[in-house]
Amino acid sequence: GVRLFERHADGLYRQPDDREILTVDLLKRRYEQDFIVQEALRQSRFMAGFCTSSVNTLRVTTYRSVITERIEVLSIVLRIGHEGAVVDNFHGGGMIVGVHSDGRVGQTAVDDSGARHPVHHAEGAASLRLPQVGAVTEFAVEIARRIDHHRLLALDIAIDGNDKPRLIEFNVSSYGIPLAQMTLGPTFGHFTDEIIDYCREHRRQAHKVFVRRT
Repeated sequence: GVRLFERHADGLYRQPDDREILTVDLLKRRYEQDFIVQEALRQSRFMAGFCTSSVNTLRVTTYRSVITERIEVLSIVLRIGHEGAVVDNFHGGGMIVGVHSDGRVGQTAVDDSGARHPVHHAEGAASLRLPQVGAVTEFAVEIARRIDHHRLLALDIAIDGNDKPRLIEFNVSSYGIPLAQMTLGPTFGHFTDEIIDYCREHRRQAHKVFVRRT
């Protein structure tokens, strides 16, 4: 549902295909009463090197340990849009590639069918390294510190034109766990055993809450 409009010389905002002009009437027809209009984010040169038309984001999964209460970054997955698309959604034609803790970007990307493709970058794909990996990790931990009621979070983070991390959204469900497993390996890594033990001990305390809308 994301659409991009660009300002033209006549002052009107049009979609890149020049078919539709941004108006309140258009927004109401497309989205009824539920929409947000905001300035488009200009991404860093490094992130734009994967795809120039979409803002390519990092899916960063954080976990607050049930033993130490320390917040850990479990995985960083780079999402790459296909050229011409304005979003990098995995199920919308995008691809994913794992980013290691030291910033190394994998050389193989995966699409939503599981097919593997070589990673392409404007500066060449060999030995790619995310320059801001330290800043992204610190930023993700700080965000997770502010959200007390969820031990597991999936954050979508972009790198702006000033090479600063920007939070697009955070998820408290639908974490996209397969994204990490398809590119980096087991989701919880060496925290797997402590999570299994915790769930066994607290199984009887678990319950589901159903909300009925009236």
